[in-house]
Amino acid sequence: MLVQILDSYATVFPGAIPSAIAESFLSDQPQDVQNAIIAFATGAVSIGMYFLFFSHYLSDKLGRKKMLSITVLGMALASFGMFFSFSYVMYMIFVFFLSFFFSSDIWLIYINEEAKSNKRAYYSNIILMAGLLGPIIMVISRFIFIKETGSFWQGMTFFPIIIGFPLCIVIYFTLKETKRYQMMKESGKIEARSFKGGYRVNF
Repeated sequence: MLVQILDSYATVFPGAIPSAIAESFLSDQPQDVQNAIIAFATGAVSIGMYFLFFSHYLSDKLGRKKMLSITVLGMALASFGMFFSFSYVMYMIFVFFLSFFFSSDIWLIYINEEAKSNKRAYYSNIILMAGLLGPIIMVISRFIFIKETGSFWQGMTFFPIIIGFPLCIVIYFTLKETKRYQMMKESGKIEARSFKGGYRVNF
């Protein structure tokens, strides 16, 4: 549940602060140039969301638990990098990595593999509803850190940093691997899967 909240927050917060980012990194450019740069960069980094097949391939090779922990750690590290960015290019590179991790939805694989078939939709809806807290927390954070008189946009990264690092540790040391994955690994089905095969499945 916390992972979904973190994911939904990470999904929306970069798009909520474009004016603050422009003021911080592009203030020496005319307004129309700022808008063009932001539009181009936003479109370019959205490519990260299309690497979903790669994260699912890694979840087969590394395991659901490890990949879920890596996903949470990735969102925290990307947010950490955004906080310390000193140029627009550096900032957008970390936004790219953030988009790669928040698009993976590895936690939904846990539901599909662990929950009974008649309960999967129920648990999925519960998790997705809990995820609505992410945008709510984002709005509250924006109200606190983004002001008309001045903004501290770096504060928007506090939530994924503070939650992400300890959460990835908790997941790694307390969460069990799914039974279905263990059975697939023991039967050799995981080793038989290729990257190309995983690519075809996702597309």
